[in-house]
Amino acid sequence: MPGDAGVSLALVCTFAIRCRHLPSGRFGLSHTRVQMPHEPPFQSIGRRLFRIAWPFVAIVALLVLLATESISIVSASRAYVGAESLWSKAQKEAVYSLYRYAQSGS
Repeated sequence: MPGDAGVSLALVCTFAIRCRHLPSGRFGLSHTRVQMPHEPPFQSIGRRLFRIAWPFVAIVALLVLLATESISIVSASRAYVGAESLWSKAQKEAVYSLYRYAQSGS
């Protein structure tokens, strides 16, 4: 690949620049590290879109779940209030019927 040849040439040049002549007559590397340019691996558009969009999708799903549960809670509380109203009316009617019975005996 053409890109590999350019990277290899860059490594050789960097190595040659970093080499130095030691007092003992040998060549050695200097104590600095070679910094290679870091290129992130190519990511597909779909994967990148997924990494960006999944938190929003999770939040929407959580909101739908919370909305469903809140509707269930409101529905249950309305049913309780309705049943309490019916019980209260029936109790009032029973008291009135007992009062009429006590007065008339029939």
